[in-house]
Amino acid sequence: MEKVLLIIIALSGLSAVSSHAERQYHFVSEAKTMSEAQRYCREKHTDLATVDSMEVVELLNNMAGQYNQSAWIGLHDDRDTWRWSMSDPSFYGPGETEFRGWASGEPGTFHDEQCTTFYSGGAWHDYPCNTHFWVVCFDVTGPDATFVLINSAMTWTEAQSSCREHHTDLASVRNQAESQLIVGLVSGAGYNAWIGLYRDSWKWSDGSNSSFKYWADNKPNYRASKVCVAAAFDNSGKWEDLDCGVKKPFICFGPVPVVPVTTPETSVSVVPVTTPETSVPVVPVTTPETSVPVVPVTTPETSVSVVPVVPVTTPETSVPVVPVTTPETSVSVVPVTTPETSVSVVPVTTPETSVPVVPVMTPETSVSVVPVTTPETSVSVCACCACYDS
Repeated sequence: MEKVLLIIIALSGLSAVSSHAERQYHFVSEAKTMSEAQRYCREKHTDLATVDSMEVVELLNNMAGQYNQSAWIGLHDDRDTWRWSMSDPSFYGPGETEFRGWASGEPGTFHDEQCTTFYSGGAWHDYPCNTHFWVVCFDVTGPDATFVLINSAMTWTEAQSSCREHHTDLASVRNQAESQLIVGLVSGAGYNAWIGLYRDSWKWSDGSNSSFKYWADNKPNYRASKVCVAAAFDNSGKWEDLDCGVKKPFICFGPVPVVPVTTPETSVSVVPVTTPETSVPVVPVTTPETSVPVVPVTTPETSVSVVPVVPVTTPETSVPVVPVTTPETSVSVVPVTTPETSVSVVPVTTPETSVPVVPVMTPETSVSVVPVTTPETSVSVCACCACYDS
């Protein structure tokens, strides 16, 4: 059963990787090897702990409390990580970045021997990078290289800067032929000289580039091809290098969990609103059309009586009959306007006998017929009777 202690820290401006990052550290008391601890941290959290400031050291000391042993952190040293200062991959052919000319027993097992010097006989040795030697630089033109010996002693870092300023870089040795060219330069001088091969020393498991170190006295000193680092909480959290196969408690780190924030929207009750549409009764409206009685209109066509036509007897002598002309348009029709809802229509009654019939007396030989003009719908037709003198 693991025992996990948590502590949250906020880092600001420490390095390119951890700047402004928030981390939550987890102390796991179950003992594991370095590789087992790394696997556990990557599965459960993010990785083994990166310690890149005194602030983090103090926080981990507080977190450990009464625990007074050491625990794995994410720092380790892999001695097989040699590389060339000239890093352009197009300069190297297949297998050329791996060419080595080590002397017997080299590279050694000392952690501070991280840079390479070229002996006059052609053998390579690893040395502490702050040692002063002459320098072999080179000028690169496409795939070709020209080697230059600098007969001024300097550290490896100083040598790298000088070569990059005045030439291309510290010399890379891609094959045995190039190694023989350099032998020709240094053998006559009788000095060792720096070349461009070096190795990264201590690395963090999560890939951080922090250069912060908090070694205990006389550490690191463990001589092995690969060593790992633990923080000793019985020694103020200072670091010690150990064999990576030793089982120890360990410290992981991960992101700070996000705490959900309750917004006001989730705590306000919703009050139902009654709209006027649901609370106002609907009053039926009686339209005028349903409350005004309809008065029938009697048209003049139904009230005009037709006067029978009396035949006119004429003498044997022909008396011309004058036709009675009744103009069709002589009676004006006055339209009656009846409002739809409020005006009653009053029928118009026309008298049946409103046009008197005047008999016309004509002499024997000349009976005139007086034409009577009557409206089309309201005039009775009169017949003219001829009277004879006795």
